[in-house]
Amino acid sequence: MGTMEVVPMPYAEGDRKICSACRADLPVSEFNRNKKAKDDLNNQCKPCSRASRNRYRQQLGICTIEGCTGRAVGRVRIGALCNTHYRWRQQGKDLSAPIRRRRANGEGNINIQGYRVRMIDGRNVKEHRHVMEQVLGRPLEPFESPHHKNGVRTDNRPENLELWVVNQPKGQRAIDLLAWAEEIVARYGPERDKL
Repeated sequence: MGTMEVVPMPYAEGDRKICSACRADLPVSEFNRNKKAKDDLNNQCKPCSRASRNRYRQQLGICTIEGCTGRAVGRVRIGALCNTHYRWRQQGKDLSAPIRRRRANGEGNINIQGYRVRMIDGRNVKEHRHVMEQVLGRPLEPFESPHHKNGVRTDNRPENLELWVVNQPKGQRAIDLLAWAEEIVARYGPERDKL
């Protein structure tokens, strides 16, 4: 009868542990933590664990929902889905609805009123106000408000913004207000002392 080679269990003994994948005897610092394991350490060393995870991700590929290009997660046997579609399926939502993708860092987000808000110098700033301040070369007064000419609140090109005094909708364009003020001064200026 042949003798079987006894392979040690991959539990940590002292400050060493044997990887269950590559069978290397390594220091415990080469293993990730795993609270579910008997010795609180993963059975595979960090490189083997990383390689195993990458093989699994390649097997999953991209999300199986039509039109989605997100990287799939989860289990292969129940269909490869991206994080969002996986969560939507658990919540019972419609998987055919388009996903609203997160903007790149620095591009800001859209607030509840529909204006783009960006982080500038550590504070959240409405982008249309920031653009108008850059155009004017000074901070806006509280009673001044940039108005979008085409009505699209996310279109913050300088040529689409005009300065209004007093908040919309009862405000006026600043240039019209200046013309009105010049007309008033021309009409009533000479009589100032009499009024």
